[in-house]
Amino acid sequence: MATHVRPSSSTRSPWRSLALAVGLAASIALVGCSGEDKAGGQRECIAVAPVDGVTELTVTGKNLAFDHECFDIQPGKVEFTFVNADQGVSHNLHVSGPGGVNERTDLERGETTQVLELELTEPGRYDFVCDPHATMEGQLNVADPSTASTTTVAG
Repeated sequence: MATHVRPSSSTRSPWRSLALAVGLAASIALVGCSGEDKAGGQRECIAVAPVDGVTELTVTGKNLAFDHECFDIQPGKVEFTFVNADQGVSHNLHVSGPGGVNERTDLERGETTQVLELELTEPGRYDFVCDPHATMEGQLNVADPSTASTTTVAG
């Protein structure tokens, strides 16, 4: 499994970024699934389908919380963008789950953006956290391809 952390770049096509933003907004509005947090409470999940074979997810850490805490995705390549929007506060994004996945971005202080490139092929629940802040946690639900719906909204 190849995992890479790279700084965010602006080489992405503006049209692709616009399409991803529209798709994410549509998936938030149209597709609400649920997940369970570590305390047993329910959270709303956003279904995101791959575009050109890659599922692109973005979470922002601000005020000791993630802006999105749950995603339903298909198995495969994932580009997980983490935006630290807390000036002067150190955050990271740490993903762990089935198959021994245990990958993280660097712990960085201040306003930064990092991308974690993952290959999530095993169905199941993967947790993501900010290592120094226990309140910042979420989950990725990777679908079983044999039971996956074909009506997932592209994100």
